[in-house]
Amino acid sequence: MAVFALGVAILLGCVGIGILVGIVIVRLGRNHDPLDDTGFVADGLSATLGTVGGLLAFVLGFLVVFTLDNYTSAQDVAANEASAYSAAFEAAVLLPADQAEPIKRDVACLIESVRTEGWYFSSGDGPSADDNLELWWVTTRQSLGSLTEPTPLQEYAVETIFASLAEARSLGEQRVLMNDSAVPPVIWVVIYIAFAATIALTYVSLRNNTFILLASIGLMTIVVAAVVWTLFTFANPFSPTDGTAVQADDLSGTVERLRDTYPGPAWEPCPDRPGA
Repeated sequence: MAVFALGVAILLGCVGIGILVGIVIVRLGRNHDPLDDTGFVADGLSATLGTVGGLLAFVLGFLVVFTLDNYTSAQDVAANEASAYSAAFEAAVLLPADQAEPIKRDVACLIESVRTEGWYFSSGDGPSADDNLELWWVTTRQSLGSLTEPTPLQEYAVETIFASLAEARSLGEQRVLMNDSAVPPVIWVVIYIAFAATIALTYVSLRNNTFILLASIGLMTIVVAAVVWTLFTFANPFSPTDGTAVQADDLSGTVERLRDTYPGPAWEPCPDRPGA
């Protein structure tokens, strides 16, 4: 939300800059008489306003579609990550009870760590940024490596667990990377420049009608701010400060399903750190 507030502040700054530029255009243009008696722009300036405004609308519309696809992909990643953890836990059920319980416990605590502490990262440093989460990864791998003389079915289960956890970790890394903005900074510069230019040309066009001028600028600012908020939301799908962020709902649903299907000590509250 702080980033969005900064974006709105920049938009308001663009309004002020646009009005100042419009004033300069009017003063410099007086010697060339570009305006009629009503204060509305001549045909050439009207065409410029249409071009700049159209460009701004096109860029914003294209970015909304692009970032919406990014947001939808983020939802798919979250769902697939939950499915991978589910597959790992259910594969552990195939192991003998004495070997399955510690592995199910480790996987359950790993899921819990991802679902809570490891869900939100604002940079691309991956799950290893959280020491506790990394420790659960190490503990789970060690538990799998401690199995002795497995049967073919148990070998299949272990291979499935390893593969599922590797897939889950890869999806977790992808989730983290997707939280870096999908909109390059240069695009934001283009949006703000085009918006300021539109405000400037609107001022030149409507400067003699204060009410319509203020209403037009106000409505444009509200619409563009709403689109900017949408872009911030879709471009940063896992931002923890935004109520529209992709939550760990799929992972939470997976935990509830597994807990109901496979009740047992694996679902007891996890310690703060493995081995504690």
